[in-house]
Formats: sequence, C-alpha cells, structure tokens
Amino acid sequence: MPHTSPSDSPVASAHATAVHDFEALVANTPMGVFTATPKGRFLSANPAMVRLLGYASENELLTTVTDIAVQVFADPEDRRALVRLLDQNGELVDHECRMIRRDGTPLWTSATVRVVRDADGRVLLHQGFLSDISERKRTEAIMAARDRLQTLAHSGNLTELLRATLVEAEQLTGSRIGFFHFFEDDQSTIVLQTWSARTMAESCTASPSAGTHYPVSQAGVWADCVHTRAPVIHNDYAALPHRRGLPEGHAPIVREMVVPVLREDRIVAILGVGNKLTDYGADNLDALTSLADLAWDIAERKRAEETLLESEERYRRITECLTDYLYTVRIENGRVAQTVHSPACVAVTGYTAEEFAADPYLWINMVLPGDQDLVREQARKVLVEGRADPLEHRIIRKGGELRWVSNTIVTRLDSRGELTTYDGLIKDITERKNMDQALRESEAQVRKKLHALLSPDGDVGELPLEDIIDTRAIQLLMEDFHRLTNIGSAIVDLHGKVLVATGWQDICVKFHRAHPSALRNCIESDTLLSSAGTPGTFKLYKCRNNLWDMATPIIIGGRHLGNMFLGQFLFTDDMPDQDLFQEQARRYGFAPQAYLDALDQVPRYDRNTIHQAMAFYARLADLLATLSFGQIKLVRAMAEQAQVKDELRQVNTRLEQTLADKDKFFAIIAHDLRSPFIGFLSFIRLMVGHIENMSQEDIRKLAEDMKGNAENLYNLLNNLLDWARMQRGITPFEPQPQTLSTLIRGTLELIEPSARQKAIAVRCSVPEHISILADHPMLSTVVRNLLFNAVKFTQRDGEISITAEQDEETVQVSIRDTGVGMDEAILCGLFALDRRTCLRGTEGERGSGLGLLLCKEFIEKHGGRIWADSKPGQGTVFTFSIPRKNCDGDDVPAQNDG
Repeated sequence: MPHTSPSDSPVASAHATAVHDFEALVANTPMGVFTATPKGRFLSANPAMVRLLGYASENELLTTVTDIAVQVFADPEDRRALVRLLDQNGELVDHECRMIRRDGTPLWTSATVRVVRDADGRVLLHQGFLSDISERKRTEAIMAARDRLQTLAHSGNLTELLRATLVEAEQLTGSRIGFFHFFEDDQSTIVLQTWSARTMAESCTASPSAGTHYPVSQAGVWADCVHTRAPVIHNDYAALPHRRGLPEGHAPIVREMVVPVLREDRIVAILGVGNKLTDYGADNLDALTSLADLAWDIAERKRAEETLLESEERYRRITECLTDYLYTVRIENGRVAQTVHSPACVAVTGYTAEEFAADPYLWINMVLPGDQDLVREQARKVLVEGRADPLEHRIIRKGGELRWVSNTIVTRLDSRGELTTYDGLIKDITERKNMDQALRESEAQVRKKLHALLSPDGDVGELPLEDIIDTRAIQLLMEDFHRLTNIGSAIVDLHGKVLVATGWQDICVKFHRAHPSALRNCIESDTLLSSAGTPGTFKLYKCRNNLWDMATPIIIGGRHLGNMFLGQFLFTDDMPDQDLFQEQARRYGFAPQAYLDALDQVPRYDRNTIHQAMAFYARLADLLATLSFGQIKLVRAMAEQAQVKDELRQVNTRLEQTLADKDKFFAIIAHDLRSPFIGFLSFIRLMVGHIENMSQEDIRKLAEDMKGNAENLYNLLNNLLDWARMQRGITPFEPQPQTLSTLIRGTLELIEPSARQKAIAVRCSVPEHISILADHPMLSTVVRNLLFNAVKFTQRDGEISITAEQDEETVQVSIRDTGVGMDEAILCGLFALDRRTCLRGTEGERGSGLGLLLCKEFIEKHGGRIWADSKPGQGTVFTFSIPRKNCDGDDVPAQNDG
C-alpha cells in the first residue's frame, strides 16, 4: 500500500474546503466581521466592515486605526463601557453604539461581540459582528420627535411648536441653525414664521420679524427649493455664484439644507437647517424631509385649532358684549326635552346658563307675572302650530331690575315637517322702550304746551316761562343795560332755573352755585323769598348766602311764572361781616382768602341807585308780561282762525261728497221705480188690446206678474221711506230687552211661504238663553232682509241656517245659505251707497237694492257691524254683531235720535 501524508487524507481535504468556504462566507456577508485586541486594534476585518467604517481596504483599516476607542467610537467612553461589559459577561448581543466613519460622518451600529480566552482564562481577543442601524435609529428618532411635537401641540401654541420642530431638526442633522416658513397660496410669497432659538441667539439677530411677507423673487439661495420644487443641499455656500449676501448682523453660513413641504402639488412650507460641521448627505436629507412632513401635519392641525379657538374666543367676547342672547329648545314627541341658553344670557337676565339648566322653570319665573300668560301662549303656539310671532315682554333680572326684552323664535323641522328644535333670540329692548316712553311723554308735553298756547281755554300757567318769552332777545337787552350801568340782573322761573343772566359775580358763580349746599340756598332764595309780589312792585331781601337781592314778579295772563332779579350786591352803608363770610368759607370748604377776595369784588350801590334800577326793571317786567301775553292771544286767534277754516273746508268736502252720493242714489232709485211702472204699462196695454183673445190662464199669469211687480214696488217704497227717515234722524230707536230666538222665529213666519215655494229648508239653531237689548222693528227688518236675500239667491231644494253665539262683549248672528254666492267685486260694493248692486234671484226675483243699506244703518245704530263672506257657487254667509248690553236697562241708548 503506498504511503500517504495526513494532509492528503479525505478529512484534511474536507477541512480545507470548509475553511475556504467559511472564509468566503465571511468575506461576502453584508455584515461587518472583525477581530480586535482588548487594547483597541483591529486584527482582521471583512470587506463589509471595511466599507462600514469608510476605509479603502482591510490593510488600510488595520494600519490606520491604532485606537478603536478614539478613531471608531463617537465617544471613547462608549468603547470602555463595552469592554467592561464583555469582561463581566463574556458576550454582548445587539449592543447599540455610536461610531464615526473615517470621514467623520456618524453612524449607529448594533454589535454582537464575544471574548476569546486562553487556557488560563486570559483575554486574547474580541470577535464580533457589526450592523449599520443608522436608518432604523433615524426613523426611531423621527418618530420620537413626532411624539414630542404632538404632546407639545396639546399644550403649546403654534410658535412654540415650530421652534420645537427646529430643535428636533437640528438634533437629527447635527445643524446649528434652523428656520420654518409658510408659503402663500399664490406660490410667490413666503410668510416668515419661526427661527430656532440657537439661530436667533447666534446667527439671525437681523432677520425680519415673524409674519413678514417676503417675495420669492427677493429671496436668496435659501429659497432655491421653491424654484426647483425639490430639496436642495449647499455644502459649499460661499462658492455659490447666485448667493445674494446676508443681512447685517447675520452670521456666516457654511452649509445649508432646505426642503419644501408639498400638499396637492402646492408648496405650503419650507424647513431649513444649516452650518453642520460636516457635509449634509442623503441620510440627513431623508431625516429632514420626513420631519418636515410630520411637522407640517401637526402644525396644520395646530393652526386650525388656534384659528378655531380664536374664532370661539372672538364669538365669546362678542356674545359677552351683546345685549342679546340665543337659546335652543330640543323637542321630543311634541314636548320640550332640553333647553340650552348661551353664556350671554347673564348679560340680559343676570342668570347664568348653569342656573337656567338647574331650574327648568326659571325661564317663566323671571317673567313679570302680568306677562307670563303671553309668554306661555307664545311657547304653546310654537309647539302646536310650529310658529309664533315675536313677543315683547318684561322680565325681572336676578338683581330685581325690571327689563324689557323681545323674544323672536325660529323653528327647525325634520323631513316629515315635524318640529325638532327651535332657536330663540332674546334681545334687551329696555333702552328702546324707555326712549319710546320718553318720546310719548315728550309728545304729551308738547301737546299740553300747544293746548295751553293755542286753545282759547288753555292755561298759560302750564307753560314754562322759557316757552313764552324770547330769552335770547332779552339776554341781549340786559347785556346792553349791564354795560351802561354795571348792574347785574337775571330772570329766574319759579323752579329756580336761570333763563337770562348778566353781570353775575365770581362769589356766586365760582363759590355759591358751585357747592351743592350753597346752591340750595341760592335756589331757596330765588323761589321762596321772592315768591310774593304784585305786578309793578319789587321786593328787597338778603339771600341765604348773605348777599342782597331785589326781585319783581313776571305775571303773564294773571299767572306768576317767574321773577326778574337785580342781585349779588352790597349797600355802600352796610359793611359786610368778615367773620360771617369766613365762617361760610369754613362751612362749605372754600379757600378762605380766595372767597374773601371774591367778596371784595361784589359791587356796592347806594340805596337810591338800587331803587331807581329796580323801578326800571319792574316796568320792564310788566312790559315783558304784557307783550308776551298779547303775543299768546294773537297766536291763539290765528290758530283759531286756521282751525275754523280747516273745519269749514272739511264740512264743505263732506257736503259735496254727500250731495254727489245722493244724486247718484236718486238716479238709481228713479231707474228702479221706472222699471215696475214700465212693466205695469206693458201689461195694461196688452190687456186693453188683446183681452178678448186671452184665455183665463193667460189672464191669471199676467195678473201674477203684475202682482210681483206691485210687491217689489211696494217693498222699494217702504225701504226708501225707512232709509230717508234714517238719513233725517227721525226714526225712533227704542231698544228693549228681548230673547233673540223669539225675534228670529217671528221673522221666519214672514219668509216661510217664499222658502216653501222653492222647497228651501230653513233651520234655526239660536240658543234660547241668548238675550239682547235691541230695537225690535229695526232688528226684525235686518233679519227679514237677510232671509229674503238668502231665499232669493238659493236654488230649489237648497238650505238656509241661522246660528248665534255670544261672548263677554258681543252677540253674533250668522245667516248661511247654499246659494249661488258672489265674487269679490260684488262683495266689495254690497254696503256702498254709490255702488249699489241689484241682482235677480235664481228664479228671476227682483229686489229693491236698498235692503242691505238699511241693514247696515240699523246695525250701526245699535253700535254693531255687519259683513259678508262668499265665493261663487259656494253660498253666502251674512253675519252681524251687536254689543251685548245689560238687559236690566243699563247702557240703554237714547230713546230717539230725532
């Protein structure tokens, strides 16, 4: 057998193949595989490890990296911590650590490392696998940032949210500056929003303020992403040929990265960072783009929330300032289920929305008791009819104040037309009501003044003095007198109101009338001490503030309406008591020296001068009174003359209208009288010329026609006579207590033959208990005419019904037929003298045309009214009402108008 070495054995060959395959697996795996000494040098590394750390070859990695802790780990302490854990555990699985590539770019790795020891347990080397988990860590960082931003969105405002976004962007990309700006819908304007805190502190102290609109056309390279509609990276900012420089105070920019946020093909915002220590790369761009999208979605929701909150706050401020408020009532099964009052209810009622919710009857309890029925009726109509008219009523506010409000209701119906809710607007109209009341009082006062001024029996004493005298002209006259004599004067009414004044002294204007207590003394002096007097005389007195006054009365039309004063002076022989005036200064709180200086300025007159001046004023007051009263009498005479002329014009107009109506009426009556006579003549001529050839039946029929014409003529003459008596006022009017049903039954007997001839059913449903106070002949005539009309215009086999009802004030009688009816044009002229309509009945019956006029006259004589309702082909209802009088004789009208 030939000799073979161990290496040539099958086992050795298999081992060599396995080793080769393992080495190939290690070399081709995408995971970094390494061997390193405990002190920090690589012993071996596969190609993936070399690429992961950014080296060109394994040899370069092994020779260049002499201290793994410093050259590979981002923080040397992380390497030392890893070694300590290996010493304790012997192995680490998926240990995450931060590293840096050869070019300085950071990366996150996951390491699985074990310790290789010798037989004595000494650590020989570290073996392990290294995976790049930067993308995963970046995604986790973005998600964590999103969570933090969403949390902040609940508590912070939009500016705080955007600044927090920039902090996250700077941390994700290793940047030192950041900005977030919005883009307008016109796609040509940037709205500057927010810069990061670090940017504001270190780089952007000269930037425009937030909210500034910045045209894209003026923006620098930081807005290139708007033009390209894609992210941009400028890793060599200084070399850019199209940069426009920076504002004064702006720190240099080394690098920048800006991404646009697009929604529906529109740029809505841009997010930018800058001045990273190393170049920006694709991983930075991915992180910033993802963050920008997340941040915009959160910011957009936050902006919508702030807009909504601002709108709600604005609405709240508006509603709190309004004197109106809304309430909403929810209806279920036709009943009120819930009522909600807006917060503004407290401004109107004094009660809060919570108080209304706690007390379901507060809404009616706050209404003034006298108005509660009106409010309940409005609520009832809404529930029953689905609508209600606006209502004005009074409420008592929580503090007890009475207020007027208007309540306007708007209903909401479902698809079936059923009421589901209704909204009410309560408006405080107290000021309007007060103004209306003041206006009514003012109008009443004006009417009172006009009556006193214009009416011959008007009382001049009811007029204020200022409404009688010409205060402006008298003021000018008294100012001229003051310039000549230096004597002050005034006209004051009996209530202390100064109408004219000249030469008043400072002691009065600046002291006495400027202090409430001293002013009361002035008014008391003017109204009490000067009250007595006769025309042409004057009274000298010392006022309660210790100055002299003189007064003469102004008497107009025998009424004392005011006084003319000469006042605020001292006599030359009467030195003022200084102690007295000093005491007054102390009592009223006047500055003593200023008060005494004003006292020294008070004029001094000798008694003769004062008497002469006052004699002049007395004659002036008497002349003023005479002229004023003469003017009033002249105005009254002119007003009376104008009134007489106006009344005369009205009488002439009424007379002309009456004569025109009478002429037209007589023309109609003449025509109605002529028609029966023409019939009579025709019948007589027929009989005279042909009677020997006429049969008994022809003669009978001709006689019946003549009888009908004679009856119509008789009724016409009777009605004409009754109407003429009414016009002359000689018709007796003697109302007596009687039972309505008895009166109507008596009238039914008269029309029964005519109704029976046409087979018309007449039904009377008048209650036996209704009593009236009426003139029997007049009311019988009314009922008879209405019943004859009903028979005349009802076809054969028709029906007539008579009903009556009463309330607290009136008795109402209705006569309804099933006849031919009337159109609107005929209805409008039924009771008009100049539009009298005479129609033939269903079988040619004639009428006088005066019956309804008589009915109207007789009903109005009773203080009632009459009307008709009708439609063609649907019959007619005539209704009259008369006041319900006491049947024991109270309220009985005069027996005769003649």
